[in-house]
Amino acid sequence: MKKFYARLFSVIIATVMAFVPVRSLAAKSADVGGADYKTCKNVIFMIGDGMGFNSINKTKLETGIKTINMDLFPMNGESKTRSADNEVTDSAAGGTALSSAVRTNNSYVGVYSDDKYALESHPMNLAELAVAQGKKSGVITTDLTSGATPASFSAHTSSRTNELDITAQQLSSDLDLIWGEKTASFDETTAKANGFDVFYDKAGMEALSEGSRSFGQFTSSVWQQTPAENMPTMEEMTRKAIDLLDDDEDGFFLMVEGAHIDKNSHSNKGEGMEDALLAFDKAIGVALEYAKTRGDTLVLVTADHETGGLTLNGEGVYEYTTDYHTGVNVPLLVYGSEGFINDGEKIDNKEVSRRVACVMGENNFPLKVEGAVKHTGVVGIEFEEKEYSLRYRSSITLSPNVIAGEGAEYSVTYLSSKTSRATVDENGTVTSVKQSNLDRGSAVILITVTDSYGRSNETACKVNIEFAWWQWIVKIALFGWLWY
Repeated sequence: MKKFYARLFSVIIATVMAFVPVRSLAAKSADVGGADYKTCKNVIFMIGDGMGFNSINKTKLETGIKTINMDLFPMNGESKTRSADNEVTDSAAGGTALSSAVRTNNSYVGVYSDDKYALESHPMNLAELAVAQGKKSGVITTDLTSGATPASFSAHTSSRTNELDITAQQLSSDLDLIWGEKTASFDETTAKANGFDVFYDKAGMEALSEGSRSFGQFTSSVWQQTPAENMPTMEEMTRKAIDLLDDDEDGFFLMVEGAHIDKNSHSNKGEGMEDALLAFDKAIGVALEYAKTRGDTLVLVTADHETGGLTLNGEGVYEYTTDYHTGVNVPLLVYGSEGFINDGEKIDNKEVSRRVACVMGENNFPLKVEGAVKHTGVVGIEFEEKEYSLRYRSSITLSPNVIAGEGAEYSVTYLSSKTSRATVDENGTVTSVKQSNLDRGSAVILITVTDSYGRSNETACKVNIEFAWWQWIVKIALFGWLWY
């Protein structure tokens, strides 16, 4: 008899637990407080993509410049780089660590490694934190505005190649400025409809007035110290951006990326890398100059990873040893917030952004944003605000709820499921099929959009499988019988 009651009690507990939500480890990580750093009104976060210590050393040695702006920082440390799935990170995962204080897999942008389609939640990034705090917020890059690093501060998507989705999210974002190299998926009409002033050259940039929101699309030469005619330098972009953002009494957040330290190092072009690094350093000089006159601004310089494996050989010459990234530590330079790091301290890349959030007054970073990311845009995907649920042996059709831009085609395919079985046909009709364990579950349906230029973009939605009340009675009865 005791054996029967013990089994009955186990059945009751198991049944109750099936309905009790379990708090994830990711949510717990957001409860960790920060140290007592000096808080700052403004943050200028500068990322030299691909910039290692030897990138700086090589540039100074071969150009004969003894002191650069990066030598003037009072706090010097190192950032330890890696991704969630590899000891060597790419810019997407590295950028996500620096923007959101979480490690994710290579190629993922602003999403958790176990929820790449952001079906359940996604991490907030520092630019979004600034907006939530009432600050102005902006992103500058010499890469495409849809590039991996700027995307990490302005979008949440399963892959850095989802250019359409990234641009669509940027166009619908609350950021005050997004400037960089022109991306093919940019749409001026949509940008203007969403409140952005659009410009394409230095003259257009200089004409911007305080209080405006802007989307800049430049040619590919803006990374150079001397770009093409009527194109701004990084120095000029940074100065103008600060001028536009600093009229907010709550402060601002600005991310500035020098992308071509990385791009030239991938090709082992030493002179190009040095030109890009010095252009980036001049932008750093603008940020430092501003911070020194204010006393309320954090300037932080780091890299997402090192590129090229630069090594000093036996003849005293720096040479490339690879055309890809390496896992070595990268510089971490800080001005404006005492105690941010100790001299020579080495911290994880995700810890860098956690401490930046503390400087901004948020000690519970990283922050989880619950709910699926809404995908919408010029050429993208939009789901109706509704629950996609189907009962046992029933079906629903997704296709009327998938909206693609003009000239685009979409396909719907079954991706995966937890405990359920589901099928999907070419029309996007999802059907649940008989399951041996009578368990609830969810099928993840992958939706791929291809535009008229052949560029593909993917996202996903989750279809919940539900059951009638009598099926739960059968399940509990079967479970109890097996235990007994």
